Amino acid sequence: MKKSILSILCAVSLFASAVPSAFADKVAVAGDLVFIANGSVTVKNISDGLANQCLASPLVDILGNPVANATDIVIEGSNAIVTASATVEGVSTTDAVIVDISSCLTAQATVPVTECISTVDLNEGLLIIPCVEVDGKVVTVHMEQRGNSSNWEVKFLGDNINFKDDDDEEDDDDDDDNHGKGHK
Repeated sequence: MKKSILSILCAVSLFASAVPSAFADKVAVAGDLVFIANGSVTVKNISDGLANQCLASPLVDILGNPVANATDIVIEGSNAIVTASATVEGVSTTDAVIVDISSCLTAQATVPVTECISTVDLNEGLLIIPCVEVDGKVVTVHMEQRGNSSNWEVKFLGDNINFKDDDDEEDDDDDDDNHGKGHK
């Protein structure tokens, strides 16, 4: 009898450990933001820990209803699924509401790593750095070595031909005077 109870308990514990948890966490991370369920949902920046104001106050679900008593949170795409507890007519209930967090998530352009590998030719004294962010644009920088020293100077600064920014469309403004031209 003891063996069968022990066997059943072991089987149940093995089964339970193999089933993923259906419960959410009090904290969820998306990009460089931390979402904390603590009655409402607080958003903090990972880099400095300061509160981020990307979510409306009071917190509302996608239908515009206020979310109170948030206990747990999961991030799925551009939505946060928030578990909230409530008492309705003396009965405690738990519900899940969907909160649109798209205003918190910033889309960042990505450049394939293969397009951003720097190269150096020490015989020629040329260093090419294809992906350098300057004033919000990704540019290519060519640097030449000064004599036999370890000092380098910029000889070329221009648009990275492998990186297309959505805001970098053909235009006639003069804000990109230095891009695509060599500087000596």
